[in-house]
Amino acid sequence: MKRKVEVGKIETLAWFKEQVKIKNGELVKERILYPYRKELEKFVRYPSGKREPWKFHKNLTTQWIEKNFDKIAGRKKDSEKKALRVQKMAI
Repeated sequence: MKRKVEVGKIETLAWFKEQVKIKNGELVKERILYPYRKELEKFVRYPSGKREPWKFHKNLTTQWIEKNFDKIAGRKKDSEKKALRVQKMAI
């Protein structure tokens, strides 16, 4: 199935929450938007004030979510699992 690409489409925080399947806005900010800010600032506009909206470049954000799904879902990669096992064995 081909995905329809919308070039330059800007989305909202509500759209982002739907994409990552987290309904609570504060939780999304705490778990994804602030911890990965350095990566996301390339295509996410963080509000400078309380009343300003979040803005997400739809295509680039979708690509980032797909690429980093395991990381943002809290799943460890095999190399990270191995490193944790080695650390536990050393203790």
